[in-house]
Amino acid sequence: MDEALAEFVGRVGPFPGRGVSVLGLGPGDPGLLTVKAAVRLRQAEVVFYDFGNSPWAIWDLVTPGAERTLVPCEISTGDIVAMIRPHVEAGRRVVYLVAGDPFVFERADAVAEALAAGGLAVEIVPGLTAAVAAAAYAGIPLTSQGVAGALCLAAGCDYHGSRLPSPILATMARSGILVLYVAEEHLDQLCAELRACGLAGQTPATLVADATEPSQRVVSATLDTIGAEVTRAGVKPPALVFIGAHAAPRPGWAWFAHGD
Repeated sequence: MDEALAEFVGRVGPFPGRGVSVLGLGPGDPGLLTVKAAVRLRQAEVVFYDFGNSPWAIWDLVTPGAERTLVPCEISTGDIVAMIRPHVEAGRRVVYLVAGDPFVFERADAVAEALAAGGLAVEIVPGLTAAVAAAAYAGIPLTSQGVAGALCLAAGCDYHGSRLPSPILATMARSGILVLYVAEEHLDQLCAELRACGLAGQTPATLVADATEPSQRVVSATLDTIGAEVTRAGVKPPALVFIGAHAAPRPGWAWFAHGD
């Protein structure tokens, strides 16, 4: 097994010359980090990270002495590029680390585009996005042959860009499963808008908080009751909301119910 793993790691390839490796951290469980991301973290001399809570298990992969810099959420894309560029031009191996997947409700796409436009090489290393991980850890199949054949990932507020109109969100919830990012703080309003668009109040709705972490919480209810149930449970962000006819956890599938 060790020889096979070493051979697999060897296929990752060299660090991009005069460039930046943009890495997706995944949903939180360090065991879900990709092999390539782990290798790049080990190779990095400078790590810029785009989230507030330091993932200590991930930092164990970084070579001791590597420089780590938090990228404040309020700064512009241009400012981020200005932070990164001097290190690349000095010949250092630079990683830009973001939560989840770099291209799913993150600003890494804009950063990568600006870096490339400035003549720097950019490598994108995908990460497991929270919707996929939360569904798997909560026991919610996002698609199911002959049952649920559509999936919509959408922003629950305008933080990640313009939110889709409520009639479109309601249509997606009827067609399959609607997954809302950054929706927990606007849950009552969102549910009211979806009901006003004709989505039945008995439509299953599930909130998953701290997905894949030992602290994971799952609140399963209906469109009518999810807001009250979440308030009663005292669940805090970060969380995702699943809405649709098949958005309830499958009975007997709560394999991670005790953080196993």
